Amino acid sequence: MSTNGIFSYNSSYNSTTSLLSSLYGTSSKSSISTQSLLSSIYSSSNYGSYYGVNTSKTSSSLSSYLVGIKKASSGLRSAIKTAQDKSIWNKISYNSSSNAVGVDYTGKDKLKDMTVEVKSLAKSQINEGKKLNSNASTVRSTSFSIKTADGTKKNFYVSTGSSLSNLDVQQKVADKINSAKMGITASIEKDSKGNSRLVLKGESGKDNDFTVSGALAEDLGITNVSQEAQDAVYSINSGEDQTSSTNKIKIDDELTLNLKEVTDEPAKLTYSKNQTSGINAARSFVNGFNELYDTARDYDDLGSLQLQSKLVGLVAAYSSSLERIGISTDENGYLKIDEDKMKKAADNGDLEKFFTNDAGANYGFVNRVDRIASQVESDPTKFVSASAKEEMVSSDSSYYSSYASEYSKLMGSSSFRKSYFNYITTSALFDALF
Repeated sequence: MSTNGIFSYNSSYNSTTSLLSSLYGTSSKSSISTQSLLSSIYSSSNYGSYYGVNTSKTSSSLSSYLVGIKKASSGLRSAIKTAQDKSIWNKISYNSSSNAVGVDYTGKDKLKDMTVEVKSLAKSQINEGKKLNSNASTVRSTSFSIKTADGTKKNFYVSTGSSLSNLDVQQKVADKINSAKMGITASIEKDSKGNSRLVLKGESGKDNDFTVSGALAEDLGITNVSQEAQDAVYSINSGEDQTSSTNKIKIDDELTLNLKEVTDEPAKLTYSKNQTSGINAARSFVNGFNELYDTARDYDDLGSLQLQSKLVGLVAAYSSSLERIGISTDENGYLKIDEDKMKKAADNGDLEKFFTNDAGANYGFVNRVDRIASQVESDPTKFVSASAKEEMVSSDSSYYSSYASEYSKLMGSSSFRKSYFNYITTSALFDALF
């Protein structure tokens, strides 16, 4: 339930409480307290109110049953919708035999297996400055310059002096470089001994090298190159060497290789159909079915027995089809999964067909379950016995009759009608969010 929904509900409750207090307060004219009358309106479950059931007066077991089967049927229908979505069954994944090469694949078509050999990784140029005492003030130079591989050169000026510590100057230089947006990142590293140094890092690839010069650069030591920039060198299927300025190699719009290490031998990339999402959808369906069945079993009533019979009968009628995809029943009628059989059914396509193919008698089970769940969701009182329905009617009648005169007075107030209709709107929102 959203916070906004709760806020609206509380706002309606509070505004109505205020109005009722002004109309009745603690006056002896009314034998019903403000709190009691308001609670009678607001305490009814959104499900109970929607189906004409005052759950605050109806027996707790019946209330729990009605709310429970509606909630369970909604969850089951959601699981069915997911399982019938063909997009979750059409995912292809690539697997690498080596940690040296990662694969990202977003397509749906089966591609050919391939091998990838990594001879070198793309690297960034790194310049590591001198370690200086952070609190000391030894830097006096004020200017430096940076030139990139494409010929771009920028000159920088930084104020220094005895009032600024070495760390202050390092931070000023770092800020200048980062603000210049030359593809170079400046950061400060500190150690446990109170020292700090400036570190510059460019983008990967040999065409992204740079040169730092000037008196201030010399004082800070950032002219020192600790790692040269280089390209990645790799080959696919033992073909010619190829180069890349990054270690993320885009083969096409759907396939990307992530080079992580130099390989001792070519990494083998193989494709397979990813069955995880489909199997998880089947598990959710089984869980949703069992929740609805379990809720029905918990309530001793001819109506709930009718719902149980529908579910059990449907499973019995399709037992052979269910067995083929690894679903059977235990001694109490709950569905259970044989993980090995379900995995095999997923691999050969039977699991996908069971949930997505509408044609043929073998594949009508899911749609029939959905129809039962739809009936429960739209009106759970269809699965309540005549005696239980009489209980609902008599409970509501006796309960509300004692408030009839009070209700008439209240509805005569335009302010209360406004508050009450705010409540009705809020209640409808609760039903949509539940």
